[in-house]
Amino acid sequence: MIDINKVEAYLRKHNPRAVVLPGYEAAIVGVTRTENGEVLVYDYEAMLAICVAQGMSRREAEDYGEEAILPFHDGHGTPVILRHLEGTHD
Repeated sequence: MIDINKVEAYLRKHNPRAVVLPGYEAAIVGVTRTENGEVLVYDYEAMLAICVAQGMSRREAEDYGEEAILPFHDGHGTPVILRHLEGTHD
């Protein structure tokens, strides 16, 4: 399990504008550098799994992901959402 306090401390030092998405800490896979500084990287499938664990059906989670997670943009600190290429991962 990721230590969100250490993640937030790292981000405050390297990019205070970086956005942390509450409730999706377990989906954080790391950080990456963009033209806007360092931002968090989230695993999209793990985010959907969190939605399902919170009571959504898989279909509802996928719809939510398409409508709210993937298009999310909050300025220069917007995280990267990593999607695996379909059919390339088990």
